[in-house]
Amino acid sequence: MNWQTKFFAGQIRLNYNHLNLHQNTNMKVPKDYAHGLRLDNKNGNTKWQDSKKLEMDRLDEYTTFDDIWFNKPPDGYIKWQKV
Repeated sequence: MNWQTKFFAGQIRLNYNHLNLHQNTNMKVPKDYAHGLRLDNKNGNTKWQDSKKLEMDRLDEYTTFDDIWFNKPPDGYIKWQKV
């Protein structure tokens, strides 16, 4: 087998794996939000949606993204002007 055949075989394998679904322990892992919804519809359950809701609830519970200004800027805040 010459170097060109090995090279192209490796490129085909890389492209093939990139186009396929990611798999983790025989479970299909969605690539994005819409793909997760399609997998849920295909499987007839809402496991992915439930896990996303749990993740978002946990972020809220741990106050990951708190608004520390309470809708008003801190004292001494100066709004930048466009030049």
